[in-house]
Amino acid sequence: MPRVIITAETGGGLREAIVYDERVLPANLDNEHSSAQLIERVGWALVDAQEVEQRPGPVKDQIAGP
Repeated sequence: MPRVIITAETGGGLREAIVYDERVLPANLDNEHSSAQLIERVGWALVDAQEVEQRPGPVKDQIAGP
């Protein structure tokens, strides 16, 4: 399935760096409302990733998981 994944560069493993992972379908872009919601979630994830990258020290167990 198509996915949007946003990661933070933490120097750790990939699992530690994932801050957003969502299955996305073309239907998510069918109308303005759904498109805006997807872009809003991606924007939040970008902010979260930037905050994770700026944290001092190890990030293991600090990133929220599913």
